[in-house]
Amino acid sequence: MFDGENNELRLANLVEAMTAMILGCREDEESSEGGDALDFLLCSTLNLDHGIKRSVRELLEAAFGKSDSGDIAAPEAALARHGIFVCAKKKVFAVRSGPSSPAAMLFGQTKWRKGAHVSVLLKISGVEKPPSALRFGRGKQQRVLTVPTSLIFNED
Repeated sequence: MFDGENNELRLANLVEAMTAMILGCREDEESSEGGDALDFLLCSTLNLDHGIKRSVRELLEAAFGKSDSGDIAAPEAALARHGIFVCAKKKVFAVRSGPSSPAAMLFGQTKWRKGAHVSVLLKISGVEKPPSALRFGRGKQQRVLTVPTSLIFNED
């Protein structure tokens, strides 16, 4: 990095810059892992009725009216069967957080299995864990993480 000989003064001046670089890399790695887990979730393929398969992203797009649902009769119901709930009024979707939830099963063959998806998704800015369980439809209350749709639809 320097012409000439390294000495104690040069090394001491590098400490602050190197510390900032290391901390920046750690923050990037954490948010990157959260993004990777969200991408994995969105790309996960769900089996629907009559042999139809769709990705979570396609179902969310249909549920939020971002695309034509085509052959998907009830995207919200298909997502709910897998522990993903649509909250259109709040512009968020919710992912069940239990270690044995249907959403956790989507991560079953990854490093985010057994509920580890919760902590990694919480590293993403905007993803929140409500203080209490939420009720979806007429079903029972669910512990969830809420994910803003702006993270997947590039909205402001």
